[in-house]
Amino acid sequence: MGNPNSQHKRLGLHLACLLNLQKDLLPLLSIVGSSLERLVVDQMLHRPIALESVLELCPHLLHLSLTYPWPCMVTDIDSAPLDSEELPPSSLSLSSPQGSTRILRSLFLRGVIVLKAAILRAICSCPDLQELRLSCFETIPVLSEKRAALLNDSFKFFKTISESCPRLKSLQFSKAFEMEPRNRRYGLEYHNHIAALFPMAKKWTFEVNDLFKMQPYHSKNFLGAEFNNMTTLVIENPLSNTKFLEEWLNTFLISSHSSAHNLLHLRVTGLAFSIWWWDLELRQGHTRALAKQEAIQNEFFCTGIWRCRSLKTLHVRLRDKDELNLGTTSMRIMCGYVSKVLPELEELVLEKRFIDLEEDAGFVLLTRLGRLKRLSVVGLVYRNIDEAWVDWLAKDWARTSRTKKQIQNEWRLARSGRKEETVARVPFRSVQDPKPGESTREYMIDGVDMRYVGQLRDIVEVVKERLAEGETCWPRMEYLRLESGKGESQWNGSLARVQSRVRELRPEIEFNVINRR
Repeated sequence: MGNPNSQHKRLGLHLACLLNLQKDLLPLLSIVGSSLERLVVDQMLHRPIALESVLELCPHLLHLSLTYPWPCMVTDIDSAPLDSEELPPSSLSLSSPQGSTRILRSLFLRGVIVLKAAILRAICSCPDLQELRLSCFETIPVLSEKRAALLNDSFKFFKTISESCPRLKSLQFSKAFEMEPRNRRYGLEYHNHIAALFPMAKKWTFEVNDLFKMQPYHSKNFLGAEFNNMTTLVIENPLSNTKFLEEWLNTFLISSHSSAHNLLHLRVTGLAFSIWWWDLELRQGHTRALAKQEAIQNEFFCTGIWRCRSLKTLHVRLRDKDELNLGTTSMRIMCGYVSKVLPELEELVLEKRFIDLEEDAGFVLLTRLGRLKRLSVVGLVYRNIDEAWVDWLAKDWARTSRTKKQIQNEWRLARSGRKEETVARVPFRSVQDPKPGESTREYMIDGVDMRYVGQLRDIVEVVKERLAEGETCWPRMEYLRLESGKGESQWNGSLARVQSRVRELRPEIEFNVINRR
């Protein structure tokens, strides 16, 4: 008999409707399960999940995702007596009923009810598991001292997983609810201890709620040495009042004592970044006043160069309030900093309340990123939309009829009455102290030329570089997206004209304009 894998085409199934396990999902899987290699269920009914039954009906499954849309919990207990059903992980029968192994590579459980014992039995029958994400999986009332002892034995749970699945490289262990303030130090040590059990893990995903539990009021450390092998950091599911965590993350990224230098992929949708962290040459006027006020109010306020200079993926959003009255300056600061500090970027997602698409907004600064393949810009309000904004995308841009006029306009802007004085040439309150006897030009910060960041002059310099090199902008670009976020937007036919212009200049680039109002 031939290999069954070669005789049948494997399918993927994504179910978005509310499902009952016994009445809906299991009967369906009894029919199609043997053909599936990917199963995603977005809305499981809030009932206990027979995880092993799902896996048995889908023997060729590589990816399984079962989620419940509202916060709840995966629990250690059910209505059965503790002595008969609840055994510590060390004494569990960890093999599947048939003693066989499964080929599952990725498992994601969020908010569904599953016994820890069932999770262990399922996971330990999947030695090739590479990704494990358990979200909202352990917070229940302590009913007795015996149960409390079992619940507090979580490290054995993780140790069993680490020993049974040595190939795990992507991990998430998110609890359902916030710890009491007195337990926050325990929360930090808890995550560091877990990380030590998975030395091969390269990708860690945290929810903002996890970070609240890890807030180290006794130190500035974000993640301990146990995370030194981490190359991908994901922070998702935003909450309110996260300013301290945001500044904590910034300190982690610029500190020479952190593991940030190993990061290749940083996706932070759960926290917002402050434009002041990137404004190394503080602008005068309201910007200067606000930045100084921010520094006085917060001891963690620092500017500096991110240590993850080899970053390939960045998803980031800016604080809304930082953009008030800044106009195009915030766009120039953001694009200028990213383009100089992170030259290896291949994928960039920028989320910002106000997106300015005009010549002096500084979007053209991102053309320094010669390796960029995918760019998405998400804004609530798009302003000053001009189809001429995209002319620099042309392959023969240096020879276009508009180029000379455009350069003249840039010089006019840079020399106009809008003065661009700088308050400081080096970062104030930087965590990076100069070395004794070190002599460098004041605009060189940690080896990066940060001249003109935030200034109109920075745009002029990019234009001059483009003319001198004569190369196509973004030669590797595959995908470009402009998206309007939820809320009111000045979306109109101008963006449609921009889209048409891009397709005319660079037909090989997939360009999408999305309005989510």
